[in-house]
Amino acid sequence: MTELSDDQKVEITRQLREKGVAEDQIEVHIAAILSGQGEPCGSCGDAQPQPPFAGKPPYYILMGEALHRQECERIIALARERGWSRGVEVDGKTPRNSSVMFTDDAGVLERMRQIAKHAGPLLGLDVWPHLLASVQLGRYRPPQESYGWHVDHDPTRRHVEHDRKLSLVGALSDGGALELSGIGRMNLNAGDMLAFGGNVSHMAPALDHERFTIVAWIPGPPWR
Repeated sequence: MTELSDDQKVEITRQLREKGVAEDQIEVHIAAILSGQGEPCGSCGDAQPQPPFAGKPPYYILMGEALHRQECERIIALARERGWSRGVEVDGKTPRNSSVMFTDDAGVLERMRQIAKHAGPLLGLDVWPHLLASVQLGRYRPPQESYGWHVDHDPTRRHVEHDRKLSLVGALSDGGALELSGIGRMNLNAGDMLAFGGNVSHMAPALDHERFTIVAWIPGPPWR
């Protein structure tokens, strides 16, 4: 079991609050570190499986600075160069009015594959990162652009050979936010990334400033 000094606990609490973790979840996060489930994941930055459930994989992983700021700036420049398109509604139900574009840039794909290889097993998900063929970049402008509650895995898509098993949602600029069902709002800065199962409901709220995002849906065997 990891031992933390009082000063370390204070510093971890400060960092969690900066990340937007709810006050009633802070002790859960610290308990995860003490139990050995919350150690930094090195290759992906400050990855924390949260919250821990006895005998079960974590619900999500928050990776601080999974992408370097220089990478974020390059990806935003790439999107601006190629241009944005208006996002579409999902099945005509989920309200979405942000702009998107897709890229198969080799460098971007390789970075997201690396992160997926690391995050998938931590979440107990069987994933095939090598099949990731494109990544979605998003732009949200104030005051009303958002993406309503939805899941990335569509249970009606039984004609496909694989499902969206793992979702990676990252911020390319400071001041990002994503809400996960049962967890609440997570505040993200440039390079931060959330990893969670494709069957987890989530949404991107409207904010008072422009922000940029990166999203990858990692294929895997069909959900059972």
